[in-house]
Amino acid sequence: MTNFPWQKLDGASDDETHDGDASNFPWAQRPSTQASPGRSMPWRSEAATGQAPAEHTPVEQKQADETATEQPRPEPRTTHASMTPAHPIGAPRPSQPRQKKARSRPQTDLANRKRPSRARRSGTGIRTTIIVAVAVLVIAGVGYGVFTSFNATTPNDEPQAVPADIIEEAAPAERTIEVGNDFLEAIRTADGDAVQSMIGSTLTGDASLITDEVLAEMLERHPLSETSVTAIGSDDSAGLQDVEISYRLGDQAFVYEIGVDTTDRDSTDGAVDLDLPLLTFDGGFGDMEITVNGAVAATGSGSIYSVVPGVYELATSADYVELAGVPVIATTGFAYAYTHEHEPTLTEDGLAQFRSRVRASAEECLSSAALDAGCELAVTPGLQGDNSLIDGTIERTISDESWAEIDALEPTASSSAPLVMEDAFFSAEVVFTGDWSGASGSGRDQIYGGPYLASPSVDFADADLPVTWGY
Repeated sequence: MTNFPWQKLDGASDDETHDGDASNFPWAQRPSTQASPGRSMPWRSEAATGQAPAEHTPVEQKQADETATEQPRPEPRTTHASMTPAHPIGAPRPSQPRQKKARSRPQTDLANRKRPSRARRSGTGIRTTIIVAVAVLVIAGVGYGVFTSFNATTPNDEPQAVPADIIEEAAPAERTIEVGNDFLEAIRTADGDAVQSMIGSTLTGDASLITDEVLAEMLERHPLSETSVTAIGSDDSAGLQDVEISYRLGDQAFVYEIGVDTTDRDSTDGAVDLDLPLLTFDGGFGDMEITVNGAVAATGSGSIYSVVPGVYELATSADYVELAGVPVIATTGFAYAYTHEHEPTLTEDGLAQFRSRVRASAEECLSSAALDAGCELAVTPGLQGDNSLIDGTIERTISDESWAEIDALEPTASSSAPLVMEDAFFSAEVVFTGDWSGASGSGRDQIYGGPYLASPSVDFADADLPVTWGY
């Protein structure tokens, strides 16, 4: 290899020469890739240069490595400014392939010429190359994603496997519908035990009205229809799913939500979370025995019962008495059974009994000749002038209009005793006549200032139906 004057090492003497061994140069210690012997180089053709291709110098091989890898390489340090240009001046430039290749330096005296200035490779260019490469990769990735999404919508002949997480999410919804149907079926079949079992520990209050008998009585009076169960979504993270229950009982519609526990799929015990309506009494029925859909219930102040959303008929077991007002509609929250809304009234037989009992009592009372007739129509024996009435001679009469009023009495329940029926507005003037005797003689005359026959009442809590008069 020919020695070049610019191949001196820094600090070497002018007369010190070096052979062409690349190992003598500190910047040539990096391994380089040599072209294979005999391989033709398009940029070294004789047609282009007019001379045979020369072997690569270490410097030329280093430039080829830098150009091929596009990585920054440290420039060799030299004190000479007579580096030869990459291509002979005036020589035609050979056609270049798409990828830049390294070019050999011509071994001519042009090496002593001043090398034209060349811009150094900067880090900005490398960073720009990297950014462009990353952008190409990103665009390629986006394109692949769009292509994949488009293909996902195209029907495939082979069935696609359902991901396991979708199967896991579908199961709670199926469980919700299943439990909701079971709950509705328990109401449809009047299975009070099943309802209580499904509600479980969330059941509050007295559950003695959630029975087969109570539900059966409700369904007999108000047939069930238009039922539906609809899952409406998640309630919380504890595994509860909301489901809407709707149905009609007679003419009354009911729509409410229950929470279904989907964590235990082997049993429905305690699977329903529902704040049941609370049937509450105000204590105004006294000792009257009250039934709710046929079941006897305590009606003292503070008596509270949990009930299934539905219609509840209030009644009493007392003879000749019924409770006025519409049935209690229990949906959510408190359902109050107020006495003033469910006032005891007499049945037709009870009203007839009342009127006949009062008339009989009035006839008995008015027919008595004693000073004290026992129906609040007693008179005192003393008269003016030291005269006095004679016991056993007293006559009491009322007008025909008063008898007609007795036959048309309209009693109501007493505020202090619901089974005591009274007509507090009735009042009949009584005419008293009696014998008297005294210092001034004797006689029989009308006696003025006597009491009125008024306010009859009948106690229907007593089988004998006793009558009482007076305010």
